[in-house]
Amino acid sequence: MLLCASSPSTDPLELAVELTRDRGRIVVVGETRIDIDRAPMYEKELELRMSRSYGPGRYDREYEERGRDLPPGYVRWTEQRNMEAFLDLAASGRVSPAELTTHRFPVDDAAKAYDVLTGHGGARSFGILLEYPASLAHRPHTVRLAARPVVRETGVGLVGAGAFARSTLLPSLMAAGASLVAVTSETGLTAADVASRFGFARVADSVADVLDDDTIGAVVIATRHSSHAALAAAALRAGKATFVEKPLALDRSELAEIEAALSHDSVLMVGFNRRFAPHVTRLRDVFDGVGDLVLTMRVNAGPLADDHWLHDPQEGGGRLLGEGCHFVDLLATLAGGFAVHAHASAVPQRGRPLECSDSFSGQIRFPHAVADLVYSGSGDTGLPKERLEVLGGGISAVLDDFCRLDVYRGGRRKTWRSRRDKGHRATIARFLAAVRAEVEAPRAETYLASTELTFALADSLRTGEVVELSG
Repeated sequence: MLLCASSPSTDPLELAVELTRDRGRIVVVGETRIDIDRAPMYEKELELRMSRSYGPGRYDREYEERGRDLPPGYVRWTEQRNMEAFLDLAASGRVSPAELTTHRFPVDDAAKAYDVLTGHGGARSFGILLEYPASLAHRPHTVRLAARPVVRETGVGLVGAGAFARSTLLPSLMAAGASLVAVTSETGLTAADVASRFGFARVADSVADVLDDDTIGAVVIATRHSSHAALAAAALRAGKATFVEKPLALDRSELAEIEAALSHDSVLMVGFNRRFAPHVTRLRDVFDGVGDLVLTMRVNAGPLADDHWLHDPQEGGGRLLGEGCHFVDLLATLAGGFAVHAHASAVPQRGRPLECSDSFSGQIRFPHAVADLVYSGSGDTGLPKERLEVLGGGISAVLDDFCRLDVYRGGRRKTWRSRRDKGHRATIARFLAAVRAEVEAPRAETYLASTELTFALADSLRTGEVVELSG
């Protein structure tokens, strides 16, 4: 018995139980309640099954997005094979989809279609098609909003319009006086909504559309991790000042592509915003000229769902490459040099490679500093998320969650307090100032080095060995 009804009540299932023969099978295809009395199911010894939409493979990222098929010997009727079987039936004439369409109307006559649908037209209907003129089928469409003056040097194109871009990057861009020219995203409706809310001049239909726009001098990339490197390299090759959210790359081949795209006058910044946080700027001033530093960074990151995209090595890179890079860059910035060697360990987790573990620690040796990074995804969220300690030259400092800095020197303590500020706005302001040539951009090699250092820690997680770097 196939139960295709949709109902907020149990009536359809109760009827199906009544109609199904002894030891029969009921397959629930529609969305209907299934909390019915056990007795009639027991008396007939009925089997109740749920159909997952189009079949096995549905909602499975590995299957739907990466094309990893399920072997026919184990799963005969997958989502794709179900559709193939239907198309075969239609091609052979054993199923006639045309019979499902009882009426066709030009879109201009949509009102007549609704009359038929509601029964006002006198004719019974099953399937009604609204047809658009063929000339509109493949016409590119650009959504243009209110005209606004654009200054080329700060004309910004945004690639990716997700939650972080909306909540953090765009307010920072607006605060820094950027001219928002064009936005593009995987979902056109999302891009249109963002364009309207934040005052972009238009919605671009592709990344190429953004890169080909001469009024855009700077590109901000806020997509998922797996596309960062390719998009950043393309923007650099197009001669655009480029801001890309972290991580810069997920492997060394991607990093090499970015390095090859850099020229002597390229502006490249990565969303390693903590190096620009006000309290970190103060820390750098406090320890200016002080060598032999000891740095300890503890991150209480909290858990993520097992199926979170960040855990996917191809899409998110895991928590070390995808999030830990933030803290690797911060430690490297405070150490004031390029790392000499690195070692890391992780808590093993079933079904996940070590480099994608939720919890790990790393030890880094710099020419004039040593640093420890402790990152945990299993702590209690009541504990403040981030704590940094820096010791050296008779000075000790503790930065608590980017809202309190204590500096101990000469037996005295000095404290600075503020609202939590991890440097997002300062980072964007520095990027736009560099685009306008008001200040120098941070050296691109510092971003490359922090990313390479993160790769070295990931290598150490896999091998258990100390990884030497060029320093």
